[in-house]
Amino acid sequence: MINSTPLKKRIAIVSMSVMMLSLVSCSDEPKDPLLPLSMSEPLEQKLKEQQEKLNFPAAVVGIWIKDKGLWIGTIGNPNKETNDVITPDYHFRIGSITKTFVITALLQMVDKNKISLDDTINQYVENVPNGNEITIRQLANMTSGLPNYSATKEFNSMLISNPEKIWQTKELLDLAFSQPIEFEPGKGWQYSNTNTVLIGLALENISGKNLDVLLRDTILKPLALKNTLYPIDNKIPKPFAHGYTMQTSDDTETDATFRSPSWTNAAGQMISTLTDLKTWGEALATGKLLTKESFDDRLNWIYSNKKDDDYFQYGLGIFKLNDWIGHNGELPGYNAFVAFHPELGATFACLVNSDSALKPDMLDSHPANVLFSELVSIIEQRDNE
Repeated sequence: MINSTPLKKRIAIVSMSVMMLSLVSCSDEPKDPLLPLSMSEPLEQKLKEQQEKLNFPAAVVGIWIKDKGLWIGTIGNPNKETNDVITPDYHFRIGSITKTFVITALLQMVDKNKISLDDTINQYVENVPNGNEITIRQLANMTSGLPNYSATKEFNSMLISNPEKIWQTKELLDLAFSQPIEFEPGKGWQYSNTNTVLIGLALENISGKNLDVLLRDTILKPLALKNTLYPIDNKIPKPFAHGYTMQTSDDTETDATFRSPSWTNAAGQMISTLTDLKTWGEALATGKLLTKESFDDRLNWIYSNKKDDDYFQYGLGIFKLNDWIGHNGELPGYNAFVAFHPELGATFACLVNSDSALKPDMLDSHPANVLFSELVSIIEQRDNE
């Protein structure tokens, strides 16, 4: 949620029936059964249709349903220079899904009485406009009224002209604070990366740890998320999907893999894989690392918006879209989505190596978001049959 003619593609839709052979040989742990063909075949067909329609290079998608089984689909090319075939173990940047980790770390500190959601941000970070009024809760649920630094003209001009620039936290906040406030604290709702960057800075000040270390110690290690990290540079672990974007000065496609992710900061800098994202999605949506009180606070949906058949609600660094609880993420070259449906016991995770459809007339179509909508509608329909 932050915002050419391609080389010949080698398309490979890999059903889980093929991959399970290699997966079982790598571990003695029992594996989930596969979803029935009545569900997996339309999922595979829909994935192929959307890849052709949106022209994204590659995607890995997983759906796990309690007591029914799993389906993993992969399609496309993780690197147009080599025409490799994507597999589920590839690393992707996950953008704003990072916010879910950062707000979880915040709530863990609330549980330890190191901070209160009703504290004001000026108790932890100086020189914030309205800092003596804006609460930590308002930052986490996007009701602070602080402008979004990544929506400023100055920032977007620099992002295009100098995508390798290493952004310092102060630079990002200075950009935001140079703009007029959007509304008085608690009097509106607006998604703003500035909010989460401030929370990340506050957490560092309280813990005395850099955010990458804090997240590793409090979330990644306890959940054994060995392929998830908060990087401190533009590197990405192998194997990784190259990310492609049309966010360029001339709207042509380019490889954005090694653009600096520093501008996303605590709002979107993390990297993960499909199975790690699945584990995280379930822990996130069930409050696994939190007390009941903090998790209930998290699911206090402060903002609601109904559009067509979609009902969107936002809590503390987490959203609910219809009955699915999770978050999505986007930055140049990548788009990701993770969500859990409590009633169905279903988890959806998706990673795509482009932030939009790679077609000039479809740049507002974000592949992971579209795949979520199209694929979960299939499993919801089959569940009702």
